Amino acid sequence: MYVSNQTQSSVEQYTLSSGVPTGGQAAAVTDSGPSFITVDPTGQFVYVAASATGTAGFIDAFTIHAGGLLSNVASVQAGQSQKWIAIDPSGRFAYTADPLSNLIWEFTINDSTGQLTANSTPSMSVGAAGAIPGSNTVVIEPSGKFAYAANQSLNQIFGFSISSSTGLLTPLNSGSALASTGTDPVALGVDISGQFLYCTNQGSNDISIFSINPSTGALTQVGTGTVQAGDTQPYGFALTGTRQ
Repeated sequence: MYVSNQTQSSVEQYTLSSGVPTGGQAAAVTDSGPSFITVDPTGQFVYVAASATGTAGFIDAFTIHAGGLLSNVASVQAGQSQKWIAIDPSGRFAYTADPLSNLIWEFTINDSTGQLTANSTPSMSVGAAGAIPGSNTVVIEPSGKFAYAANQSLNQIFGFSISSSTGLLTPLNSGSALASTGTDPVALGVDISGQFLYCTNQGSNDISIFSINPSTGALTQVGTGTVQAGDTQPYGFALTGTRQ
């Protein structure tokens, strides 16, 4: 298990024994203020979003070695901030959310080294370019056909189709929003079946729930989840399940 440490600007490595983490040693140094961290689907590489300066965003890549040790691959600078990373199911393409620029950045992944390279279209706006803060989050549904991002200031979700050959994004619905959310949407999640998209809303303290059209990527709101009484400002979440 890997954990980003914002104060120390590092990644900490833990060994799991029957699900219990032990250790906690610093495994790698990152750029300043790492937040989101993820592992690619092949289990070879770790990617970290870092942007403490507020003027530049970085994605740091690391190779996973025997015993879980990490070695630095490369750091890529993109936009003003980096808050979230999504990697397509094939492990060939990566997308990162930059709320201060209101952009989703598009990268290809070198399958042998894990290094990120800006795609031929390097970024895509999430709604109006000046709608800042923009997207804190970007997710890909399990088939790898569609990506979704929520604009925090517009309270809306936007969708993109993903080219299976190039990884390039194309806006769905002519670039207009697919759905409205609660107030201050900050995180998205898709269930393992790819049927439903969930959005946590910090301002309204709830979770918007949408069904996903598997053919078109369109969203239809099917409900709103309530947060436990007394709890405020929900943020990230994870979904579990077994594909049927």
